[in-house]
Amino acid sequence: MPVIIARLVLPAGQIADYLDHAAKLVARTQDEPGCNTFTFTRDALRDDTLWVFEDWATEADMLNHQAAAHVREFLAATAHFPLRESAIKKFNITSVEILA
Repeated sequence: MPVIIARLVLPAGQIADYLDHAAKLVARTQDEPGCNTFTFTRDALRDDTLWVFEDWATEADMLNHQAAAHVREFLAATAHFPLRESAIKKFNITSVEILA
């Protein structure tokens, strides 16, 4: 099960506009086959930082998502945002224990 966690740093004044674009991507992605979780969220302490969390049932589901037209549309629509920093990590999870 692939999980992706990404940290994106943008100018604080542009976060709301970026999230407007992200909301469209999230709405379409959450309906994709194999999507367990897909969301963008603001950092609790840094007003210039967003976190992206993706949880996919299979590698194929994640790859299909990455090739989807709505992902290309999102990337094109957000290309003009000055990304100051990014860190993207992919985890391959072999087991999950539900705690609550």
